[in-house]
Amino acid sequence: MDGVMCVKQHTIIESNCFLDSCVIGMFNRIGHGSKIMKGVYSENFVHVMPGSVVTANTKMKEGELWGGAPARKLGKISKYEMKKIHAASNHVQEFYGHLPHEGMSNNGDQFVHRTLKNQELQTLLIKFEDQISPSLKARITNFVEGREPWAHMIVRITQLW
Repeated sequence: MDGVMCVKQHTIIESNCFLDSCVIGMFNRIGHGSKIMKGVYSENFVHVMPGSVVTANTKMKEGELWGGAPARKLGKISKYEMKKIHAASNHVQEFYGHLPHEGMSNNGDQFVHRTLKNQELQTLLIKFEDQISPSLKARITNFVEGREPWAHMIVRITQLW
């Protein structure tokens, strides 16, 4: 390994796995004996099947199921599978004496809800963008790129900068 590896919280990496300079998101599950090569980026709630080899510079999007050698996308994981990852993570936390955050559901309902709402929003944005003419897209891009970020504007207004 000749780089930095980032494994985010609540990720389960089973035994005999090889990870090399990659980013693994939250609530992922890396199956037994899998190999994750250099430059792989994994978003949240990704399953990698046991014995899989994820080739270099692969991007795995949220909620996807990957498997094979070389690994390829096999489909999306279900809400049930998302909850299983969260529940397993909570069991590990409780075993080591770390309690879940106060007010957090042990079933991962709020994470599933957020994930599904983000997927709906992405779908809506894609449908909306498909209906816009290229000239209007260019005008919107020019307008948006010249503005200050939304969060900065809200802070400036509310804090009287």
